[in-house]
Amino acid sequence: MLLRHLADESVGLVGPRSDNLGSSARIEVPADYESGLEGFARDLQHARFGESFDVQLLARLAIAMRREVYAAAGPLDEGYDLSLFEDADYCERVRSAGWRVICAHDTFVHRAPAMSAQRRFDSRQYNAMWDQSRERFESLWGTWERHDDRVEPAVGG
Repeated sequence: MLLRHLADESVGLVGPRSDNLGSSARIEVPADYESGLEGFARDLQHARFGESFDVQLLARLAIAMRREVYAAAGPLDEGYDLSLFEDADYCERVRSAGWRVICAHDTFVHRAPAMSAQRRFDSRQYNAMWDQSRERFESLWGTWERHDDRVEPAVGG
């Protein structure tokens, strides 16, 4: 499903809707959804077929891009701690190379709740890593602004 969105040559990076994210790609899946996660993904695909929207941030849980986009943006920057700001940096690199970063409204990937870096380290350690990564990001791209963390209601909501 993601590849279809790359037919638009202005698109450089595309990712799915998902649960358990802190970005505008997040979508709520009702706990009692009648046909489970697979049914939710299928219903979303039918309800929003071909739809997409520009996003500030895509999580790398599933992304698609053309070879020329990767050639222009390059590999991930390993200078960020624990993947903090790495996704935001990559999205900025794709945009600065002239492409759009979009979320495929018709594609859903479940993201199981994971143990966040914030839980693996004490707050002092985590805050130091966050600050260092944020400083790195801001030295390259300017002031970081929190991404949109709205949650869209489920299909038909």
